[in-house]
Amino acid sequence: MKSSIGSIRLAKAIELLQPRFHLLTCTGLRRKRVGLATNGAASLTLCRKLWEAGVDDFSISLDADNAVDGAALSGSGPDVWRRVVRNIREIAAFTQVTIGLVFNETNLCRASDIIQFALDLGVADVPAGSVRQASIG
Repeated sequence: MKSSIGSIRLAKAIELLQPRFHLLTCTGLRRKRVGLATNGAASLTLCRKLWEAGVDDFSISLDADNAVDGAALSGSGPDVWRRVVRNIREIAAFTQVTIGLVFNETNLCRASDIIQFALDLGVADVPAGSVRQASIG
């Protein structure tokens, strides 16, 4: 007898899943959604393969609406931020994308702009649980 659950959300699992795409569809579980929480910097090819294997919700970190702030907040360069933004737009064209936000003293004043930017990219949802407050003050 197969078990039934509403959703599965895998966090930081892209590296583990690469050689085992079939595990997502062969778990023996009936489920409505398979989500993957990621920083969004993986290749678009890998994201499409994961989608074909059953991932139908990508939760991607997006803490800024511009490359300079994005690079500063993530500790990576502006080119990585641009790749994440491109991936969000492209992935949103074929499946659901939600974003995770972390606000701190640097970006809190731009919260509405960041959320609007994400929506303009095609993001389906900004779950309240993904908006976290980092140390302010």
